[in-house]
Amino acid sequence: MPIISNIRRGSRQLKAQVFFVYLVLILGSATMIYPFLMMVSGSFKSSVDSSTWEVLPRYFYDDAMLFRKYEEARFNEDLLLYNSVTGEGVASFEEIAPPQKIDRLLLREWNAFTAENELSPCFYQLGQSGSASGFMPLIKRKYTEYLYKRFKGDIEAYNAAASSTITAWFYAGIPYDNYTMKSYAGEDSRAYRMYYDFKRDTDPVNRVYLSVENTYRYAFLALKYGSSVEDYNKVHMTTYKSYSQVPLATSVPGQGLERDDWVEFVRENLNRVFIEADTDYLSDYRSLLKNKYGDIARLNHAYGSDYDGFEEVSFPDDRGTAGAPLVDYDGFIMSAAAEAFRLTGPDILFKEYLKEKYGRIERLNDAAGTSYISFENVSM
Repeated sequence: MPIISNIRRGSRQLKAQVFFVYLVLILGSATMIYPFLMMVSGSFKSSVDSSTWEVLPRYFYDDAMLFRKYEEARFNEDLLLYNSVTGEGVASFEEIAPPQKIDRLLLREWNAFTAENELSPCFYQLGQSGSASGFMPLIKRKYTEYLYKRFKGDIEAYNAAASSTITAWFYAGIPYDNYTMKSYAGEDSRAYRMYYDFKRDTDPVNRVYLSVENTYRYAFLALKYGSSVEDYNKVHMTTYKSYSQVPLATSVPGQGLERDDWVEFVRENLNRVFIEADTDYLSDYRSLLKNKYGDIARLNHAYGSDYDGFEEVSFPDDRGTAGAPLVDYDGFIMSAAAEAFRLTGPDILFKEYLKEKYGRIERLNDAAGTSYISFENVSM
């Protein structure tokens, strides 16, 4: 028996009721469309634009937002890394703006510098290699493809070579080698050596070169004295307009707060890969080792070496891989005179490259149309 009788079906009142019911259902379904579209839109977003409520992600049509997303991915969603490299000092990726002007000459000089000099893999990270958003970044995919081709799809061969037990190529991890951290050191393992082979062979466009100077400014000074350079100026009696103007000497300053800052930064905050020891202090280093190990056989056992005497031991060439030599070098950094050390890094080496090529800062300024006071003010 039908719910609505044939007699009532033609009544206007019933038609109005049915129309109202359908209208409510249509409106109700319409309220579900927006959340559904937002859910789909959210799958295209990351931290930098996840708080926006547009159905169509803004970076589809806004170049500034697209640039922010690119930088967020390039710096592995790590804001401290971004500030330490660029010196921007922003509080979030949402504050990043596309560059208004690009110095073409300095860009060409930088490309020439990196092409002519094989910089240590410790001096750069691979961009788009890490993510906290749950998706697989570009370099992780490329690394998986690299391993698959290297071992011709034989995952058991990879496991044997890397001392691994993965069951699918997806699980082949990519190290997040963060040499902006004081304590970081790469593992002395076959898996790490494979990654460094990949790292050296990867297109340089994917490299994020670390800046010692900006690490000093934004990961040390800004945290020690305050985010505003005015806080730094009050203590140091200086008149810098931003932290980007605060210089970092490659060797320890003679006296004052600048010396104290330099020593604290080098000993407590800077990774050893950026700290070179002067060979004039090699005898002090050997004395430290002799006092610690007593005889050369014990040092050889710890180092896996075959020295005949302490007089053969030098400063470690590889300051980026974990092991007993790095532990001893760290101890030397903490105990030796500050004058024993000199800083190095991509930005420092680039300034030296420019100084050697142009001789005087005026020649660089004329060629680039810039107004640098000295080579020390040139940014990487």
